Amino acid sequence: MVRLTSTPSVYLHERRRFHDALILNGHAVEAARRLDDRTGEAFALGHLGLASRELRRFDEAIDQLGRVVDLYRELGDRYNEATALSGLGSAYLDADRLDDAVSTLTGAADFFRELGDRPAETDTLTNLASALQQAGRPEEAITTLTEALALYDEIGDRQGKGAALNNLGIALREVHRYEESIAAHTQDLAICREFGDRHGEAKTLNNLASALQRAGRVEESVAAIRQAVEIFEEMDDEHHANLARRNLETVTHAARSAAGRRRWWPFGTGRKERPAR
Repeated sequence: MVRLTSTPSVYLHERRRFHDALILNGHAVEAARRLDDRTGEAFALGHLGLASRELRRFDEAIDQLGRVVDLYRELGDRYNEATALSGLGSAYLDADRLDDAVSTLTGAADFFRELGDRPAETDTLTNLASALQQAGRPEEAITTLTEALALYDEIGDRQGKGAALNNLGIALREVHRYEESIAAHTQDLAICREFGDRHGEAKTLNNLASALQRAGRVEESVAAIRQAVEIFEEMDDEHHANLARRNLETVTHAARSAAGRRRWWPFGTGRKERPAR
């Protein structure tokens, strides 16, 4: 009975109906515990943790996914233990517990490498790079992403490559390699549109806008952010829409300030006017 939640959970996740997913999988966890079905409990808790992450209930997600890791370890299911460990690392990343995220995701990547699961290893490396980037270790992030991109090309995973390119763009921006950052985000944007990933497209547009602004391409930056806001609003993602709006305010304010400096520059040269003859 508990396993019947699999298809509905995927359906609800794809349609971003996370509150419904919480209810569904909460009932599934209770049912599994009544039946003493530890595998079913781990399965339902994993989906519950994913929904909690998307709803930004990070402490709950960490507790749920940590329990999933323990259950699969007790069951001797090494593959699902590694999968749960990767999810837990991502939850730590969401909660800004960056040291925990780096150590957990490193362990998960090593686990997948040992198991010979190249796709899962590569996805985990991409998330690890995000943790390294946010922990102020951009050069390590770039190295990790370069490894991930080579693996994505090897296994032919275009969507995974897009996610890695987005993270690479952010890392390159932080080390002031703006044109390379723009190129990475632009490649990711094409991949998101190729697969109809509207949410990913909006996130990439927002990140692309930041790189364009740093490169002094303000009009292009503003256009990209406006597109991002429109998409987030269409998808009822108010959290990311607000982040994009704040990014838009930052860029437009910087543009006005730059225009003001250019306009008033001649009066700040200290030069005296020539007397009229």
